Amino acid sequence: MKTITRRVFALFIAVTLCAGVLIFSASADGDAFRIKETEATFSNFKAAMDAAQDGQTVELLDDAEYHGGYDARVELSDGRAVTLDLRGKTLSGDITIEISNGDLIITSSVTEGGKLCSTGGFTASGENAGFIIKKGVSIEKTGGSSIFVSGKAHFECAGDILTSSSYLSNAVQVVGIGTTADFTGGSIKWTGSSGSSSGYDGTALTIYDGAEVTLSGSLVIEGRTGIDICGSKLTINEGVTVRGTESVYSGKYRGGCPFTACGGAGLYISSYYSKPCEVIINGGTFEGAAALGISNVNRHSEEQESVVSVTVNNGTFIGKAGTTPAKAIYTDEEYPTSIKPVIHNGVFVDPAKDYTAYPFRADPEKICVDLDENGKYTFGDPVVLADSLTLTADRDTIYTNSEPGETVLTLSFEPADAELGKIEWTQEGEGKVELSALTKNSAGSGSGTDEGEESAEPVTITAKAVSDGEVTITATDPNSGKSASATITVSTVIAPPPPPAPVDPTPDPVEEPTEEPAEEPTEEPTEEPAEEPAEEPAEEPAEEPAEEPTEEPAEEPAEEPAEEPAEEETIDDEETALDDIPDTGDNKLTALWIAVAAFAACGLILVFALKSKKE
Repeated sequence: MKTITRRVFALFIAVTLCAGVLIFSASADGDAFRIKETEATFSNFKAAMDAAQDGQTVELLDDAEYHGGYDARVELSDGRAVTLDLRGKTLSGDITIEISNGDLIITSSVTEGGKLCSTGGFTASGENAGFIIKKGVSIEKTGGSSIFVSGKAHFECAGDILTSSSYLSNAVQVVGIGTTADFTGGSIKWTGSSGSSSGYDGTALTIYDGAEVTLSGSLVIEGRTGIDICGSKLTINEGVTVRGTESVYSGKYRGGCPFTACGGAGLYISSYYSKPCEVIINGGTFEGAAALGISNVNRHSEEQESVVSVTVNNGTFIGKAGTTPAKAIYTDEEYPTSIKPVIHNGVFVDPAKDYTAYPFRADPEKICVDLDENGKYTFGDPVVLADSLTLTADRDTIYTNSEPGETVLTLSFEPADAELGKIEWTQEGEGKVELSALTKNSAGSGSGTDEGEESAEPVTITAKAVSDGEVTITATDPNSGKSASATITVSTVIAPPPPPAPVDPTPDPVEEPTEEPAEEPTEEPTEEPAEEPAEEPAEEPAEEPAEEPTEEPAEEPAEEPAEEPAEEETIDDEETALDDIPDTGDNKLTALWIAVAAFAACGLILVFALKSKKE
């Protein structure tokens, strides 16, 4: 029994190990690439790309390598559109891709961060060739140029392209009439050292021979020279950043070399025989030893250069401090040019403050305003500056612990169409207030606000009481240099007590306390007088008058002595005297006996008188 058990167990272990080996082999070789639609797997990158049909997607399931070289390059020449989904993984090796008739889309669907690292290159050439790199994809090329687009092909890129090389190369080249490229974000960067004796390698983006390129979005372009263009059309929109990293600007003559890159320029422009060249700059930031360098490096005639047009509608051009010549715009002195850029608006920074290179304003009325000590100038449309400013507060005094606790400051200006800059707010004095929606200015003292920037409306701001004393608040307009002030007082006081409530002149009513006692006596007397008079009028007529009047008035006079006179205003004197006796049940009985006795006495007197008369 034990022998059978051991054999079964050994067989189970063997089967398990074999299955593990098979699974590992499939994972290492077969599952590196998969066609999404068919779920067919491949161990070879070229095999997977060749098997993909039009509209299908090749997925990278895990980090993988492919070392095919140029002889085993991937080609799209039969009109297929194929997507390579890196799925956040890395494909590396000696990879070469050529697109002559078809479309290649490289994306990363699972997560951004997919990489294609290669020592080979990627080309798209032909009017039916398309190459698209989506956001989140990084193309990293070691040695030589990364991407070459020509022959009316179309290229779109929102990803990152990085070229690292020590010899003649450019990260991206777009060449030829009808060739187009749209860059909508990401980056194009060239890094390394200059290995060419001519010194013109290391350009991030080269455009020449009639190509058309548009740059937009948050695109960053950086190399020894950022962009080199000649004989082509380039449109640069707001948000783009272009940098030349070489510390010394150097235009080089190449004896008719078709592209004319030099070192140290952010954007470099030159003529290319008699081919038209048009550069339109709508915005962006340019930086380098020469942020915008213009040269006749190929020594063309003025007539040949006349087809070059450079228009600056806006943008910031910074001659980088510590470089040579450190100019925002530089027209090459070694290769003088007749090309004159037309500047409509823009900001130009020259640390050396040498503005001899600025005869290029489109309108003589354009102004040049010195904004700071670092050589920052702004060209722009004529602006109307403020002649005067007025600052008023709607309250002269505010309180830290009572109302009103704040005041509204209004900055008005003349003329009404004046353009204010970023208003700087400061305060001084013993008192202190808190100004609303403010941040400290660059000098670190006082506060500034974005409100009022290019404002055609009065600027308002709220000052809240903080500590006691007088405080003077000042508003300064950097455009005109004008300022205005207002002084307010901050106090801490005990708020006065509220006024007493108004007294009602109508006296409180006294009727209610007199009504209730008047009701109770009228209920009981009506019952007892009806019973008592019939029982005792003839028994003790002489005794009762003497006893009762002396007892009862002494017991009950304090209950309601003053109430009856207030009610009876038209009573006779005799009735008033009787009413002085407290109105109780016993008193009324006594009064009744007194009346009976009086009546009896009168009767006796009458009888006695009649009898006397008869006698």
